[in-house]
Amino acid sequence: MLNIFNARSKKDNTQKVKLENNYNYIGRPRHYPPANKEWFNSIYVYNNNTIKLLPTVDKVTLKLVKSYFNFYSRKLEKKTKSRRLRVRGRRLSTNRILISRAELKHTNDKVIVTIYVYNRQKKYYFNKIIRIAAIENLLPNRIKIKTIKKKSLKIKSIVKKQKKIVWKTLGLFYSNNKADNNKFKTYETTYLKDYVTRSLRKEMLYIYLWQLVSFNESKFEKRYLLPLTGLVRKVYNKKVEFNLVNLKYLYLNSYIFSDTLVTKLRNRKNRLLRVLRTSLLMFRLPFVDRSALYEEIYNRKRKLQNLKVNTILKSIRNKSVSGIRLEVAGRLTRRNKAARSVFKLRYKGNIKNMDSSYKGLSTVLLRGYAKSNLQYTKLKSRIRIGSFGLKGWVSSS
Repeated sequence: MLNIFNARSKKDNTQKVKLENNYNYIGRPRHYPPANKEWFNSIYVYNNNTIKLLPTVDKVTLKLVKSYFNFYSRKLEKKTKSRRLRVRGRRLSTNRILISRAELKHTNDKVIVTIYVYNRQKKYYFNKIIRIAAIENLLPNRIKIKTIKKKSLKIKSIVKKQKKIVWKTLGLFYSNNKADNNKFKTYETTYLKDYVTRSLRKEMLYIYLWQLVSFNESKFEKRYLLPLTGLVRKVYNKKVEFNLVNLKYLYLNSYIFSDTLVTKLRNRKNRLLRVLRTSLLMFRLPFVDRSALYEEIYNRKRKLQNLKVNTILKSIRNKSVSGIRLEVAGRLTRRNKAARSVFKLRYKGNIKNMDSSYKGLSTVLLRGYAKSNLQYTKLKSRIRIGSFGLKGWVSSS
């Protein structure tokens, strides 16, 4: 009996080795995304009635976080801009810190809040600093100081000539006495001050912009986040821990991407189709090795499509964006007239799941209809002539 058992176990081992060497990977485990990606809250409670309050509480936290990241320094912005930005213009501008919906993980005594952030305001300030630095670095500081001194001496001689002309027109005798010259002293000082501020305006603007960048970066520090954590703690009645994730591109999160489009569409100066086209231009389709994909689909041979990627990154799913789809409907005509509603659709790439649609592999469905590779966002807003809605899908592979 023992010999028969050993013989069978040997046969089973040989079969296992053969199956492992085979490139057919249909039987591999599925990729299950985390629960907070599906429901935005991962929580376990005894009383189901407490779950009903979570959507309203999440809206309150989103408002608190947005208001925290949108506060600004009026003194610093006044020095960099000649005009004061109105409240409506500030709401319609996208040059600010853009925030996604919060993904919450609940425990007995703590809530871990994960928020994706795209810091567009910092990039806007950095572009201004680079432009000023490129212009100012053409001339060294020594030459700048020499030119300012030469021009200031010319200005003094011009002011003396103007003094003589004024005295002659008034019918008075021009003298070098201190009492007579003090009358034009304030005029000469103000003239020189204006010249110095005009010549050093770019250097002063450069310093103020760096102060705005440091003010922007301070919002992400732990000591400045303490008032925000105190407010959110009152909402959930638990300890709060923030996990802020900085995004490199705008389209990596569907909520941030669609929220910026909604703010742009609220501005009547922007055209609908132009906004949709320019938004898709920033997204570039990833390179796909078609021969390797053909071997995976038909011959079931798996090949490395990018040999530079490590083996750990190879095992991660949904790491590159493969397609974007946008649907806009509502009162979006430029005329101040409640005309018929408009429906526009624009897409780039493919939002299908490559494993299930092309390779014939079994994948996971979220909530019965949502796909695990998609980020779906549905937003609404209104303008003077009516309301409109936007749907955004971001697919990954």
